[in-house]
Parts: sequence; C-alpha cells; structure tokens
Amino acid sequence: RAARDSLVRDSTARVVMLREADSLHLRTRVAEWSLPDMRTTGGITLTSDGRLLVADGESGNVAQIDYRNGAVLKAFKLGRQTIHDDFVGIATTGNGDVFELTKTGTIYHFLEGSDGNRVEFLKHDTKLAGVCEFGGLAFSRERNALLLACSVMKHRGDSLAFYWWALAAKDEDRLSSFRVATTTHPAGVAIDPFGANYVLLSSTEAAAITPAGRVVYSVTTPQGLEGVRGLAITRGGALLVAMNTSGGAKLARYAWR
Repeated sequence: RAARDSLVRDSTARVVMLREADSLHLRTRVAEWSLPDMRTTGGITLTSDGRLLVADGESGNVAQIDYRNGAVLKAFKLGRQTIHDDFVGIATTGNGDVFELTKTGTIYHFLEGSDGNRVEFLKHDTKLAGVCEFGGLAFSRERNALLLACSVMKHRGDSLAFYWWALAAKDEDRLSSFRVATTTHPAGVAIDPFGANYVLLSSTEAAAITPAGRVVYSVTTPQGLEGVRGLAITRGGALLVAMNTSGGAKLARYAWR
C-alpha cells in the first residue's frame, strides 16, 4: 500500500508539473516593442496599481511603459548625475518605494518620480558580491521583503541561492536565504499573482519554485527568446518579458493564463 500511495503521489506531482508547464505560453508572442532611449534594460516591474516600470540597464533611469501598445507614458532619472552601473532587477512596493538591484548585489532605493524629474536615492551594499552574480529582483507583500535571485554562483558546485532582504529590519538583520537545486540561471524573477510560486526565466529555461525552495517545473524556452533581462506577470493574464537583443532593448508580451 505504501508503494501504491507513493506512486499516486508521484503521478499527481507529474500532472501538476505538466499543468504548470503548460501555463507558460512562450511559444506565441502576442506583441513586441522596442524600448526607446535604452541600449539595455535592467528589469521590469508592475506597481501595485498595475503600471509597468522599466529600468535602464546602465543608468538605472526608469520609464513607465503601456504594455498594451508599447507607448512611453513618463520617464525619470536616477540621481543628480548620470549613474554608471549594471542593473539587473527592479521592484516596487505599494507605497511608492522603488528598488533596483545591480549584478554585484547593490540595492538602490528611491521614490517613484514624475515625468522629467531626477530623484535622489539611498544605496545599500548587501555584501554578497563574493557569493554570486545576481539576475533578478521581486517584492513580496506577504513578507514585506525583496527577493534577490542569484544567477551564477561564484563557487562551483553551490546550489542556486535566493536572498530575502527585509524592508523593516535593521541592516544587520535584513538578510536571510534559501537554496534551490535548479539548472535555471534566472535573468528575471516574479511572484505569480495567481499563486505563491516564484517564476524564474532565462533565455533558455523557465522554472517555478515554491516558497520552500521546491522546483515545481522546469522547461526549455523556445528559440527566439534572446537576452532575457526581466519578467512581470499581470493580473489580467499577460506575461511581460524584457530583453536585450542585437536590435536593442525590447519588451515582449505573451499569454500567461
């Protein structure tokens, strides 16, 4: 009976995995737009009221894009002088705070600006540059924390690390982590608004993991998904992907649910 129960559990897990994988409709691209005034993109995020913000990959400057038609609705700049860094993720909270993450684990914190404005920022060093190169950033309202996704571990053989950076804690108490056994090297991470899973995306693979770190599914992405640099999932059922392509920074929209 134990063997039979195990078989039933395994079969159920496979069915769930297939259903989850089938929901990743990356084979039919609904629309695609070039991102003006950006050579590279440093990630995308949705605000609490459903607006899409796109970060410049080199300067951290931010544009609000209408993901229904690709129109630029506003743009604002980071800092009094032009910043030169390597941004890989952006996230927003429900109260107007915006965070950007660099490849080496530096966090830029600022308030969303108006069109044409420059905004001041706070800079936080997570001191994780020696652990990994980061690939994505997301915000969890449930935990009131940022999710920092490693993309490439610095020490061979290490499983992929994810870090929580608590917003309400003191600097010395902000970080906690968990590890995931996955072959996906995320260049974008998002929390599925239809569930609790964390969705990871690269140019070659897509995966979902539970908050406990269990891999729900891992699938190969179709050809043509070039230079992924961020993803976001709308409550209306759209999967948005930011890409750095040979033709410049682009935004693509796919069906999700």
